[in-house]
Amino acid sequence: MNNIKKNKIITKKIKNNTFYNIKQIITIQKYIRGYLTRKYILIPSSYYQTKNWRKNRKWYYNGKSNECEKYQINLIQKIILNKLMSTYDRINIESNKIISKKNPIKNDNGYEWSENFDGLIIKKI
Repeated sequence: MNNIKKNKIITKKIKNNTFYNIKQIITIQKYIRGYLTRKYILIPSSYYQTKNWRKNRKWYYNGKSNECEKYQINLIQKIILNKLMSTYDRINIESNKIISKKNPIKNDNGYEWSENFDGLIIKKI
């Protein structure tokens, strides 16, 4: 991936010709880390997130539902102060495109699709 200077903004080009502003991404990450620190929201490394660790969390019910995912989505919504919309967007592994597809497994190429995203937020810049 090549770094490209566009109007003195360092961007990174991804396969599908999308440009991402690296400076903005780093700034957003700094704000999120600062928020987490101020609110004492400590997210342990995945190394420590074992089955026994999850069982000892107050949000754990029985492990047969997606309570871990719901807890993570709730944290994200607190951090960004916005509600995530549900979506059927998935990544096609062959084309690297993101497309909304509800039940890809019903198609011949069903295994070429990722799991759907947990949420979507559209922010106008």
